[in-house]
Amino acid sequence: MTDHPTPPNYPDPPGPLDPPDRRVCGDRAHLPTRLVLLALRLAPSREGQREDVQRELRCVMEEAHAGAHHGFAMELDGVDTGSVWTRWLAGEEPGDVVVLADCNAARADGMDACGEFAGHPGAHSWELDDPWRATRA
Repeated sequence: MTDHPTPPNYPDPPGPLDPPDRRVCGDRAHLPTRLVLLALRLAPSREGQREDVQRELRCVMEEAHAGAHHGFAMELDGVDTGSVWTRWLAGEEPGDVVVLADCNAARADGMDACGEFAGHPGAHSWELDDPWRATRA
């Protein structure tokens, strides 16, 4: 009896109906204090606290996008108020904060809504592999 090496365990190739492997960009940046204060002034209620503003940011757009990175900075209270976002170029710190309308796309089953801004390039947030996203049990 001859010993044969075990063949490597390769994953099955993607089938025609498998979704593409799409990932979140994930580029990191820090929101400077001057932009934290500006973000708070953009809040309609003016009741935001410094801890409401995300200071450690990451780009949530689809990997390999063109142009500036975009990171969520703060949710605004109210209906259809949008959210505060910041943008930056690779290797630089964010230069501004802006209020952008929320993307209104949602999965057909109603399980997820897109967490990005209206008109964002690339895939919706639920379509992306995001290692920071909490998984459902």
